[in-house]
Amino acid sequence: MSKRKKKPCSKVGCTDELNNENAINCDKCLNKFHFTCVDVEGSISEIYSTLKTTDFLWFCELCKSRVNDALNLQKTVAKDIKEEVSSLKCWFENQLKTLEEKFLSKVETQSDSLDLNIKSYSDVVSKNLKKTAETNSAISCLTKNCNIIKSNIESRKDEEKEEILRQQKINNVIIFNVPESAGDPEEAIKEDVRKIKTILKDEIEIKPEDVKTIFRKQQSKENKRPRAIMMKFTSTEKKHEILKLRNLFFKDSNENIQVYIHQDRTFNERMQYKKAREELNERRGSGEENLTIRNGKVMKYHPFRFDPQSYWG
Repeated sequence: MSKRKKKPCSKVGCTDELNNENAINCDKCLNKFHFTCVDVEGSISEIYSTLKTTDFLWFCELCKSRVNDALNLQKTVAKDIKEEVSSLKCWFENQLKTLEEKFLSKVETQSDSLDLNIKSYSDVVSKNLKKTAETNSAISCLTKNCNIIKSNIESRKDEEKEEILRQQKINNVIIFNVPESAGDPEEAIKEDVRKIKTILKDEIEIKPEDVKTIFRKQQSKENKRPRAIMMKFTSTEKKHEILKLRNLFFKDSNENIQVYIHQDRTFNERMQYKKAREELNERRGSGEENLTIRNGKVMKYHPFRFDPQSYWG
């Protein structure tokens, strides 16, 4: 096998063969030259150390001349561009200055007109704000009045409902503490009627036509007392007669059980009576005398100012 022939040095007139240890490449034309042929001084290790550690470029004489011409042309072009840019910069600055002067002049010319327009607009806005405030005030007043009317209507509805309930209960009384009878419900009602007749026989006469209905009221399971008896009369007069009765008793297994009779009140009336009862106890506790509850309110009554016995026979 024949040996590969090495490339000769690119230096004109040099016929010696090249090897990688004594040659250098031109970075432009890529031709190889002996170190000695191109006057490169220093040891091989120093040269390659420089090539590895720096951005070293080497050109042959021909390429160096071309590169220098290109660099000179680049410098010339850069200078021309710099001068052109400087010229354009001056032109732009002058143009901007002229435009600024024109703009300021136009702004100054229109400033008075703009001030007048702003003042006129401000006056219009001020008037509209005043009208808006007046409108808002009127709306607020109207809303307030509507709320009052709504409240009055709702209050009136509540009063009407309360009045309907009172009319439904106007002839009713509730009898408390009457012992209950066990057994058949119908027989229990008959027994309740018998007990009421027994309680009232010495006090007031009640005819069958005086009573509209009679029944035991419902109550919670926790309440162990006898259920109250509701009596509905056909007339208010009979109801008032029975409400005047006091100290009523029912005798059961040789035991006298006190019985209480009250007006059938609505929930609002019961709450009003409860507050009145609390007020009555509080005022009596503070030493006030001659107090009673009438129509759900605590009132003073005037006792006799004389001894009735002194006028007797």
